[in-house]
Amino acid sequence: MFITITFVGFFQSWNVALTIFNLCLISSIMTLGINIQWGNAGIVNFGVMGFAALGGLANIIVSMPPTAKCLGSRW
Repeated sequence: MFITITFVGFFQSWNVALTIFNLCLISSIMTLGINIQWGNAGIVNFGVMGFAALGGLANIIVSMPPTAKCLGSRW
């Protein structure tokens, strides 16, 4: 992973490399949480994936451009 992030940082942008690193850390924390619940405790918890889905939906809604109706246009 270090080699990939360094390669992306030198040939594209360090901002892109840090974004990839951030997403990897978020995914690893979610994976550890699910592994502790399902693997060690045997508890099936779909709430973790539900919260991840709601976070993705909120990200999509926030990043959409506003429509003309929201901006007060009559057309």
